[in-house]
Amino acid sequence: MRLSHLLLAATVLLGALQAPAQASAIVAPTPTISESVTKNSDGLYVYQFSIINSLGGLYNPNNLPLEAMPYMSLQSIEIPYFNDHGIQGEIMLADGWSQSIIATPPYTFASPNELVLTAPDGGLAVGQASGVFSYTSIYAPVKAPYSGTYAFGWKFYGDPLIPGSPDALAAGYPSAQLPAVPEPDSIAMLVLGLGLLAGVARRQRA
Repeated sequence: MRLSHLLLAATVLLGALQAPAQASAIVAPTPTISESVTKNSDGLYVYQFSIINSLGGLYNPNNLPLEAMPYMSLQSIEIPYFNDHGIQGEIMLADGWSQSIIATPPYTFASPNELVLTAPDGGLAVGQASGVFSYTSIYAPVKAPYSGTYAFGWKFYGDPLIPGSPDALAAGYPSAQLPAVPEPDSIAMLVLGLGLLAGVARRQRA
């Protein structure tokens, strides 16, 4: 079992012991994260991601509605931040979210700072989606750790894609491959090949 899983189990158990009596449900945060990185016509890398505050491992003996679990609202997302990120322009935030850059706490990320994306007042409730965050960088992606913080202090961890700047590579974050996009010549050859196959099939039926 990974250390992060053990930490998650410990925080879930601790939260269950400390949670108010009226919210007697035990949950494990398992957010759904969607992300993509594409290369545009200018040779820049376009990063996009969004998150849904979903839950797993739900133990809810009193059949409480999910809105009765305010302690499971997602408050913030923390991402490694390097000063040489190569981001062009501003980071486009999901509606109502804000951002700040703080010094990285000890024993977390291998970056000097972290980018904190803070949810609107009240946090991102269970079942809600954040909307899309996006930015453009001159650097291809690398996999980097990040965390999310819930209202009750629980955290989840993941490995999103961030710009692979020289400092990020020096920190040991591995490169990530982009999905292969067919070149125009390859697409033309594919269409031609399909056309020839269709012609052969018609002749065989004749």
